[in-house]
Amino acid sequence: MRAKSITRWALAVLFTCGLSVNSASAAAIEFTSPTVDFTNGTWSLGFVFDVLNDVEVTSLGFYDDLGNDLTERHEVGIFDSSGNLLVSTFVSPGDSLVGHFRYDSIAPFFLAAGTGYRIAATTGSENYTWEPTGFVVDPNISFVTDAFTFSTTLVFPTSSTPLTGWFGPNFQLQAVPEPATMLLLGGGLAGMLARRRSKKA
Repeated sequence: MRAKSITRWALAVLFTCGLSVNSASAAAIEFTSPTVDFTNGTWSLGFVFDVLNDVEVTSLGFYDDLGNDLTERHEVGIFDSSGNLLVSTFVSPGDSLVGHFRYDSIAPFFLAAGTGYRIAATTGSENYTWEPTGFVVDPNISFVTDAFTFSTTLVFPTSSTPLTGWFGPNFQLQAVPEPATMLLLGGGLAGMLARRRSKKA
């Protein structure tokens, strides 16, 4: 009976720890300031990235050049390397501003380590930017290149240049803890509780 109680307690703590590990989301990319704000037609544009560690995408975003809200809503989505749209949402005026981007939350979406993806957004008449200063990338992913296709709708962007851009779209992510790490944590908690109970007995 006591062993079952210990197991239940350890699992509850483990579950809580897992939630706390996953609680903080960070931007995939960010920068200190843009070098240019520009629009020249309607594009489906964004960037190619590789996932280095398992992550969950928690929101998709679009660039707000002046931080004074968007003028229209933008569809933002993540594609696999074969061009299949995996997840998407619409970022709208009034959505939360974090850094240089406004975000719309989504149900956590898993992206596997060792896999390449590309994110794109419909620009409409909204400004986007490229080659920003102070450009940083979340350590769980790597930025590969820009990607774009002329389109009024969200499509897989097939063209690229050597530029750092286009932004456009962004996403927030959180690391997924490795199962082995969580098992070790759970086992350690159960062991500590068992020793504590045996001392009281």
